[in-house]
Amino acid sequence: GSRSLECSDVVRHVLEWPPTQQDRPLRLKDLQNRLGKPARQALHAAVRQTWRSGAPFRLQLQLLLPSGQLRWLELHGMLVHSARPCLRGTLQDVSIRHLAQQAAAPHFRGERHAAA
Repeated sequence: GSRSLECSDVVRHVLEWPPTQQDRPLRLKDLQNRLGKPARQALHAAVRQTWRSGAPFRLQLQLLLPSGQLRWLELHGMLVHSARPCLRGTLQDVSIRHLAQQAAAPHFRGERHAAA
């Protein structure tokens, strides 16, 4: 198929999709182009596995935006069986949660060592 993505305005905003291209459909490749190689490979493998097995996927990936910002996204995808099977999913910006977990990790590691 065309591998086009139907995206909400919120997703377009998260991805920093240019206002001048709002009428152009996003393609899977547009998302992949904003991912580093490991994240791109993980997304490709998850999508391929979902198409093969029908099992849903959940990934957290780091995304480099055109503004230079790094964001963490959580993607959920599943195969929908209809007249023409398609992959449906959600995308959520989880950067704040991810950064909070990173900041808390040294604190919790220190508590474990102190208790030992």
